[in-house]
Amino acid sequence: MRAAGERQVAVASPLDRVRPRSDFGQMYPYIRLGLVLLRTRRVRGKSLLDTAISHHRAWPWDTDMFGELNNGRILTQFELGRWGLAVEIGLLQEIRRRRAAFAVPGVSVRYRRRIPLWARYRVE
Repeated sequence: MRAAGERQVAVASPLDRVRPRSDFGQMYPYIRLGLVLLRTRRVRGKSLLDTAISHHRAWPWDTDMFGELNNGRILTQFELGRWGLAVEIGLLQEIRRRRAAFAVPGVSVRYRRRIPLWARYRVE
């Protein structure tokens, strides 16, 4: 009980300083993008119409409640493959030089098979 005129002071608990766990690495795959950029190099003679192949694995944070690759995550994997192709054909270097954007305005996907947890797969 407080005395009259006494101010209440808020005492910070050590639990107040605990921040919620960040999903930065899972939601924004910057580490995966960095690995793609490190693994791919400019390939002489490769054109825009050539097929790019990238290999991936379905990690636990990529799967849905049924243990299969999430639809949104597969689009992220497609994006990583697109960045790899941009490096291989020299497009990324040109985009940087011109300070241009690298965007896809729309996409239509037809899924052929399910990708279960831990499965290795390739994107062409």
